[in-house]
Amino acid sequence: ELKAALAYSGETFQIELAYYLSQFTNGNKSLTWENPYDITAFSDPTVARISLPPDNTHNKFSLTGGINLPFATRISAIAEYGMMKQNDVLFPYSYNSSSTITTPLPRATADAEIDTAHLELNISSRPVSRLGLAAKYRYYETDNETPRDLFLYVNNDTGGAQSTVTATNSEALYNLPYDFTQSKTTLDASYYLFSGTTLKLGYDYDIIERDYREVNRTIENTYRARLNSNLSSFASAGINFAYGERRIFGQYDEAAVYDAYHIQEYVSAQQAAGTAFDNNPFLRKYDIADRDRTKYGANITLFPHYTTTIGLYYSAAKADYEGSLMGLKNSKNNTYTVDMTYVPM
Repeated sequence: ELKAALAYSGETFQIELAYYLSQFTNGNKSLTWENPYDITAFSDPTVARISLPPDNTHNKFSLTGGINLPFATRISAIAEYGMMKQNDVLFPYSYNSSSTITTPLPRATADAEIDTAHLELNISSRPVSRLGLAAKYRYYETDNETPRDLFLYVNNDTGGAQSTVTATNSEALYNLPYDFTQSKTTLDASYYLFSGTTLKLGYDYDIIERDYREVNRTIENTYRARLNSNLSSFASAGINFAYGERRIFGQYDEAAVYDAYHIQEYVSAQQAAGTAFDNNPFLRKYDIADRDRTKYGANITLFPHYTTTIGLYYSAAKADYEGSLMGLKNSKNNTYTVDMTYVPM
């Protein structure tokens, strides 16, 4: 890893230009082991193989800065661009000496590249002594430049001839260069009520767009509230609550993925048979399904002595996927934490 930066810091203005390089080399390209399920009658390979993390390079350029303005206002920003690449030699379709490969790999090396872009703008202000305001916008994008080719997989690495490109070949598949884009806006306000008590309110608006998924876009609105109070010099406490609604944009479409990695002849044949899907059409993958989620919690911190701190925390979360006929329909989580610190000197 290599890091380099050039920075300037003044009383009201700060800026930094930075560069980051990561180069990874793996001396072990693969892992092989004896096949415990070897059955001669089926020409199974006696030795199996799996790839290990490939050699790769990551370059990232970043520009960050901030400026202090009147009325206790500060503006800061981040702009980053990264390039992740790996071009290791691809393993052959089969590690089985009994296999007959008639069609070579579509390319000899991975030729994989993902470019990332990150932009962030933060504004915080305290226009009056009791009121604090903050706004944040974050944009993050991955652009997957990996080529998309047709691979004729050898299922389970069994011996024999390789399948050809036909309307019945389910192992003729295109690789899918996944990527996504996230745009998130966050608004926060805090108000000092009385006697060390502060009320905080917040709102998040989160949009995520994905390629090669059943849903292209999800939109989530989250509302947050928190109350903190310094009860005395010996104790402080807080409670918090958040509610979020995530909705998909458009229809949940299994074909958006299925049609992308199968050849068209196979898709047409399966559509005619009414079986053009991998998962049950009523199944909803939980990370891209409609969701209502509630979070709440409480905490108490005690200071019985200047050397000792005791923290008690409780949090709970409940998620309902009411629009999902199959798959994860709901989840609950409860967390209890006790934290004790003793500093004798």
